[in-house]
Amino acid sequence: MSAENQNTPGSRSVARYLIFPKKQLKYAIFHFLIVSVSVLMVNSFSYIKFTQLLNTTTNNVSQLLLAEYTYYISVVSLATLVIMGTISFLLVIVFLHRFVGPIKPLLRHLDEILAGNYQHRTHLRSEDEINEVALKLNDVSAYLEKMESDRNRAS
Repeated sequence: MSAENQNTPGSRSVARYLIFPKKQLKYAIFHFLIVSVSVLMVNSFSYIKFTQLLNTTTNNVSQLLLAEYTYYISVVSLATLVIMGTISFLLVIVFLHRFVGPIKPLLRHLDEILAGNYQHRTHLRSEDEINEVALKLNDVSAYLEKMESDRNRAS
């Protein structure tokens, strides 16, 4: 997929979700580790309890049953770790994209104003406070553009 196709409104590539890649990946990995440790702690507690029961049981049928449950807990722990870790990783990427994403066009707009390009406008899809900031920034750009044109006319 070319760079032009990645920026079209309908495309959904992973790169579109990584607006601030280093920060997003850092938070996603951190969240993945927190979820992983939590899942491992809960499942380790169950595993330890079943292992203790296995060591104290003298009945062969009970030992086989507890050994099977202990194995089952290990498999479920690993599956839960992979599933929950992956879900948390992806959710962090998507939520950061959703909440931090609108900041990038605002930063770009501020860079354009600092460069003297007062014709630049920012249009966001959201209807929240960040969109209000974008509208105010557009008002500032329009005002600066008018002031510059009035000054050029007066000269």
